[in-house]
Amino acid sequence: MPTNHGGTDCFSRFNGQWALALWNTRTRNLILSRDRIGIRPLYVHEHDGRVWFGSEVKALFADPAVPRSLNLKGLDQTFTYWASIAPTTVFTGIEELPPASVRVYGPNDEKKEWLFWSPTFPELQKRWSQDSRFPTLSDATELLREKLARATELRMLRADVPVGSYLSGGLDSSVVAKMGRGAKEGRFETFSIRFEDSEFDETEFQRLMAATLKSTHREIIVTRKDIARIFPDVIWHTERPILRTAPAPLFLLSKIVRESGIKAVLTGEGADEMLGGYDIFREAKIREFWSHAPDSKIRPLLLSGYIRIWHDRHSRHEGWHSSSGKGILIMLASLGFRTKPRWSTTSLLKKFFSNETSDYLRNHSSPESSG
Repeated sequence: MPTNHGGTDCFSRFNGQWALALWNTRTRNLILSRDRIGIRPLYVHEHDGRVWFGSEVKALFADPAVPRSLNLKGLDQTFTYWASIAPTTVFTGIEELPPASVRVYGPNDEKKEWLFWSPTFPELQKRWSQDSRFPTLSDATELLREKLARATELRMLRADVPVGSYLSGGLDSSVVAKMGRGAKEGRFETFSIRFEDSEFDETEFQRLMAATLKSTHREIIVTRKDIARIFPDVIWHTERPILRTAPAPLFLLSKIVRESGIKAVLTGEGADEMLGGYDIFREAKIREFWSHAPDSKIRPLLLSGYIRIWHDRHSRHEGWHSSSGKGILIMLASLGFRTKPRWSTTSLLKKFFSNETSDYLRNHSSPESSG
């Protein structure tokens, strides 16, 4: 990382989530920065020596001089990966500052940009660097618990407003809510979504956890009609196409939080992706189990249904041998194994693109996002 950039090294020491702009009156530098994971958005438009920036695209569009047109590359990425990849957005001429980055605009059209952070495991390395053994799952679990507790405590104790917690009934939000409850005495409010559709409803677990926490608990019942009704408003705020309706119930829940006078909430968002939730941990178990007998004739049956679908779409994939356990194990070991089927399935939505859009993307898309 570049050093001695007018104090911008400070971002590597920040703890939290942010999207910010600083003006240095002495050096006449404009400094933009975004948090490590990119929780907070920061959009930028540049033209003719001028810079527009804001945490919403609508803020940039408030100026009629900012162009308004779709960026087909960003649209293509969205209908492949579920989101555009920064700095690309779905709008032409508008960039999204990448996560963990700093951008500095100086006099005479000077412009510098760099990452102040990238994922590493310094705590694990430091704690066990003098030990010949490899860190165990228990070691990592202990460190994770410490980090979660510390992060929750910081948000509860430093907040100058009451802090509540979302409670889905799952492990992630339950753990975070429990830590939040333990970090500060007094009234603690939790908020849950109940679904009219029993297939998605987790009321039983939500109420059980709320009773355990002895929290002041509030619920909202969401129907399919509610989701359809509120979806246009959700799109207005996301400012990009979204391929699932999950943000709509959360949008309705946030209204209940606001009406309750709570301005900050703890959540478990992102935990499944970071910690192997959903079906990711099952796949890891299968990979581990399979690796002990890669030539087994029976073990391919574990994935027979899934592999059949995957094979129909990717029969020419390198490493595929339908009768070879080793071949399937090679596929399982691929970092993109579980995501490529999702990308392919999502890309089917591109059939709704106009012929003109499809032709353009066919000639300009990268192989990874071509569907």
